[in-house]
Amino acid sequence: MKRYIVAVNNNEYEVTIREKDESNKNTGQSSIKNPEKDQDNKGNKRREEPVVSGSSEFSAGELVTAPMAGKILSIKVEEGQEVSKNQLLMTLEAMKMETEIVAPEGGRIDRIFATKGSNCTPGDQLALIKKVSDVNVS
Repeated sequence: MKRYIVAVNNNEYEVTIREKDESNKNTGQSSIKNPEKDQDNKGNKRREEPVVSGSSEFSAGELVTAPMAGKILSIKVEEGQEVSKNQLLMTLEAMKMETEIVAPEGGRIDRIFATKGSNCTPGDQLALIKKVSDVNVS
């Protein structure tokens, strides 16, 4: 495997590339790691978040994902806050246009994965909303 640092639009990405084997079968894989996404706005290493899709721990929740690449301009909700369907959660800027990210369902904000000012790509996890009936009250 070979490792490279690639700069795209002033962002550096660490790329690992495995070469094809000698029989010409495509057994190679590549992975891209964005060091900026591994750090918060202060340069501190972020804690690892679980992959939500397919996780039974989050099966009762509604995962909110980024519809496009952009920058999180604002976050309008907090963890633990109850939200209604179509309520504004955050604002995403892409190509100098603002896109409102709204709640697909009503419930309680269980987790916010995004941070203000962070960049995201399509499909990135932004927030997790659990149905109020699924939230343990104790």
